[in-house]
Amino acid sequence: SAMDSWSAPNFREGNALSRIVILFQLDRLDFERQLEMSEQAIASIEAQLALLAIDEKTAEKSIELVATEAELAHADVLRAEGALREGAAVDREVDRLRALALVADRALIAAREARDKIPARRRALEAERLRQKSSRDLAKANLERCTIRSPLDGVLETADLEVGEMAQPGMRIARVVSLDAVEVPLLVPASARPHLRVGCPVFFDDGTGGPQLEASIVRIAPTDDPLTRTMTVFAEVDSEEAGT
Repeated sequence: SAMDSWSAPNFREGNALSRIVILFQLDRLDFERQLEMSEQAIASIEAQLALLAIDEKTAEKSIELVATEAELAHADVLRAEGALREGAAVDREVDRLRALALVADRALIAAREARDKIPARRRALEAERLRQKSSRDLAKANLERCTIRSPLDGVLETADLEVGEMAQPGMRIARVVSLDAVEVPLLVPASARPHLRVGCPVFFDDGTGGPQLEASIVRIAPTDDPLTRTMTVFAEVDSEEAGT
C-alpha cells in the first residue's frame, strides 16, 4: 500500500520513542472501500435471507392450496367417471375434468419443487455471508495494520521509508531498539560450558580503567567454534550502570 501524506514528527533516526506512539500511517483508502463493500454485501444477504423466510412460508401455504385444488379436481373426475358409467355424462366432459386434474397435479409438483429449493438457496446465501464476513474481518485487520506504532520504548535506530514511498508486505520500515539494557557477546573457552548457566554473574570492564561492570548471562550459544575452541555467551547489563 502507498504511504499517505504524513508520518510521525519523531520518525527520524536517533529520536526517542515511547511505546505505542504512531510512527507511520499507511494509505487506508483501498481497505476502507473493501470494508464498505463487504458490509454492503452482508446487508444485502441478510435481506435476501429475510425474504427467503417469507418465501418459505408462502411456499408452504401455496402447497396446501394447490393440494386442495388437486384433490377437488380428482374428486370431480371420479364423479364424472361415475356419471359416465351411468350414462349421465359424456366423454368430452370427463376428458375436460381429467385435463384440469393434470394441471392441478403439475401445479402441485411445481409448488413442492419451489419449496424444496429454498434450503439450498439458504445454504448458498449463508456460505456467501460467511465469505463476506471473512472479507470484512480481513479489511478491518488491514485497516488496523495501516497504523504502525512503536512496539516498545526506545530509540529509532533506522527509518527505512519516507512519506510517499511504497511499502510492500513484509517490508521493514523502521527498527526500534530498547536501551533499558545492553547485551554484550562474550567469548569464553568451550571447556567452561558445563559450568555456565543462564543467570550466572559476569564481571568485565569497558576498557576505560573504571570499575568493573556486573552483568548476568541471558543466553548461551548452543554450539562451539571448533577453530578457536570457544563458545559465545550473551551477558546483559543495565544501561544506567553501563553509562549508556
